Order: sequence, then structure tokens, then C-alpha cells
Amino acid sequence: MLETRSWVVASSRSALILGVAGIALAAPAALGCTAGTGEGNVKGTVTVADCELMDSEYDLAPSFFGAEIIGEDLDIQIRRGSDLSIYSDGIHMLVRNVEEVATSAIGAALPVSSAVDAQIQMTLYLNQSCPVGDEEDIPAVLTGQSGAVTFTSIYAPTVDEENVEIAGTLSDIYFADDASPDTRHATLSGDFSFFYNRGRPAQRFP
Repeated sequence: MLETRSWVVASSRSALILGVAGIALAAPAALGCTAGTGEGNVKGTVTVADCELMDSEYDLAPSFFGAEIIGEDLDIQIRRGSDLSIYSDGIHMLVRNVEEVATSAIGAALPVSSAVDAQIQMTLYLNQSCPVGDEEDIPAVLTGQSGAVTFTSIYAPTVDEENVEIAGTLSDIYFADDASPDTRHATLSGDFSFFYNRGRPAQRFP
């Protein structure tokens, strides 16, 4: 049985992407995933003019960490709290070709890009900090444009099924709304560490 993940949330008349733009992902339920506790911090500055954030200091304060193997890729979520994404702040990260990262890029600074074929793609959503009040509001969903992710460990089952740690650092990740980059952007840095729990029943991200 396949589940298609488009990472799209509809709000009244708007349909807005909460993940990597334009990507629909399908994964066998048998692959499973993990979501829950871990350690990390993500801090920086955020500007979203229409919710009165102007180069404001920002702390994601993540407490929910999740990962899912999807084909050859690893889908990572770092989020504040365990509420639904549409009510939370968080980061989605897609790591393409996780086997290549595990075998040749541990410790390397991997560039973040908004290109559709980029190895590392990220999205910052601010649904708690900038909640949508009515159908005229535009959710704050910002796409990773630059910066780097450095993995110190990553789960790649085709390389090493026993290494289930996913850990790394985020360095000066610049996010922006492509439609309004001057009034909607953020720069964040931090780190994360958690374990992919194999063998548990499949639990899709809330």
C-alpha cells in the first residue's frame, strides 16, 4: 500500500506547500518511520512583516523529531511540540540519495538550495508564530535558499542498518518566501540529534 505525501495544506481558498515545493512523495507503509523525542536547538532571526516579526530573534525550541525513509531519500522533520504541522512551527528537510551522504559526505557541509534537484531541500513553516486568522491571510512558509547542513551521523539502511542515529548541524540557513523575499525571510542555525527507531509500527507524521 502506498501513501502519497504532497505536503500541501489547504486554507480556505489557498493551497500552500508545507514541504519541498512541487514534490509528491510515495512510500511503502512497510518501510515505517519514527517520530518523537530527540535533542536540538534552532535559533536565529525571522522577518514576516504581516505578523509583526521584523528581524526578530527567534527560537524554534524543537521538541519533536521525526524521520522517514522514502525510496532512496530521507525525510526529516524538526518541530516545536507534537501538534499538527498546520498549528506548529517547524522545519521539513529532504535529503536526497541518503546512501551517498552516508558513504561519502559525513562531516561535509552540504549546501541547501531551492532547486528541484538539490540534494538538501528545506522548508520553514511558522504556523504557530504566524497563525492564519482568515482566508485573506497567507501562511508563513519559507523555502531554504542557502546555507549548509553537516551530518555527523545519518540513517541509511542500505549502508548500515544498525546505525540509527541522525545528527547534524544547520549553518546559516537562509529561508525566504519566493513571492515576498524582502518582507518574509529568516536565517537560522542550530543542531539536532535523534534515533530512527526501526521495528516500530508505522507512524506517519501528524
